[in-house]
Amino acid sequence: MKKIIASLAAVATVLSLSVAAFAEADPTTDAPAADPGSTNGLKTETVKVEADKPTQVTFDNGVAVSAPAGAFEAGVEVTFEVKPEPADQAAVATTLETLQAKDKDAAINTVIDVTVKDKDGKVVQPAEGKKITVTVAYDGVSNAIAYVDDKNNIEWIKLTVNEDKKTASFETGHFSAFYMVTVSEDILKQIDGVTGDPEKPSTDDKNKPTGIAIAIIPAAIAAAAVVVSKKRK
Repeated sequence: MKKIIASLAAVATVLSLSVAAFAEADPTTDAPAADPGSTNGLKTETVKVEADKPTQVTFDNGVAVSAPAGAFEAGVEVTFEVKPEPADQAAVATTLETLQAKDKDAAINTVIDVTVKDKDGKVVQPAEGKKITVTVAYDGVSNAIAYVDDKNNIEWIKLTVNEDKKTASFETGHFSAFYMVTVSEDILKQIDGVTGDPEKPSTDDKNKPTGIAIAIIPAAIAAAAVVVSKKRK
């Protein structure tokens, strides 16, 4: 009996050590999470635009900007300026009020200023039809991007989150201040181009009675045949 108890204790010890070793090697717990605070601070970098090549800049504050070939004039130097930081609710109160007029539950989490200037310091925008991709450390709560122009018109932009890399990215055709926001499902549907009520029956349903009528016809014919048969008898 003592030998059996000793053997069971040894097995339990081995299993315990194996579980502990597995837990220590778990990549989901050991993977470093991006710190939204690390994206703070204005950063600038000047690069030369090459023909037929994308223009890409990666900053040490957790931001990357990628422009496709043709977004800027080839051969010129452009300076990228980015400054993402957690939202100061007092500073963005007016913008928040504008957003909440469209979505009462909207919240601004992070503000991202993205600007590109030429060698003379003049702000330049991407060529028409060219989309720039901006990638930042994910703040953990945002699900969309909002842009508000000087006339308080709102542009909702899709935000793509990479859970593995703890980053979020979006595409834009212009540079300005962008707001990483939390919005309602209704706004997300607008961004995805979903319209109408998915639970509402399609207008094609009006044709369904025709199918039922067609199904009844064979039964009526069969019933008539029975009647005729009885009369002949």
